[in-house]
Amino acid sequence: MIIYIAAPYTPTPNSDETEESNAKSAMEIAYQVYRKGHIPFIPHLSHWWDIYLKQNNSLVDYDDHIRIDLAILERCDAILITRGATTSNGVKIEKEFAETNGILIYWSVDDIPENFPCLGPQSKREAYFRLFLPMLTKSFQKNQDYSPLNIALTGLEGLATRILDKALRFRSIMKRGYEAVKGETIEDTFFDIRNYGFISTLVHNKWWLLPWVSKDEEKGWQIE
Repeated sequence: MIIYIAAPYTPTPNSDETEESNAKSAMEIAYQVYRKGHIPFIPHLSHWWDIYLKQNNSLVDYDDHIRIDLAILERCDAILITRGATTSNGVKIEKEFAETNGILIYWSVDDIPENFPCLGPQSKREAYFRLFLPMLTKSFQKNQDYSPLNIALTGLEGLATRILDKALRFRSIMKRGYEAVKGETIEDTFFDIRNYGFISTLVHNKWWLLPWVSKDEEKGWQIE
């Protein structure tokens, strides 16, 4: 995945932080993401671009930076919001943008699954976990954002239609090439088919309308 690093850039008042130290902190976090097999994007690298612009009497203001960052965030698979970053106005804007556009949100590097496609899974069990865990995380987030009625009202028949639509997209991509469907890769199609199959199992077993968490879970477990 391409993961956007959302961390504070403006120093906290009355602290030893500087723009440069915050940029370096973001770079350290990005390296941890890279070590897990993903591609990090670090918006803080624009710190050195700002220095260059100021030295040449040019200026890119705050709104320009936000516009540029959101344009890149839109192309990312996920965003990592670091600890303490939620007080940053810029991060608040990035978080709202990610939520609106269905971009996966992580709150800790530990939550990000490992992904080493160059090595490949060493067993079928490992392959299943690599495919299932990201789907589960994304499904958790999406199903908290939407009413369960969008599935419950049409039931298995509606899900069959959705799966058929994805299967036809799969066939179209196979016949016309991997770039035939703009903005939809063949991996996206596989993901959607897996997800709707999972939801179909919940509906079939009459588990779809269960509460999101039980009272016992509320006491000790909460999904961000």
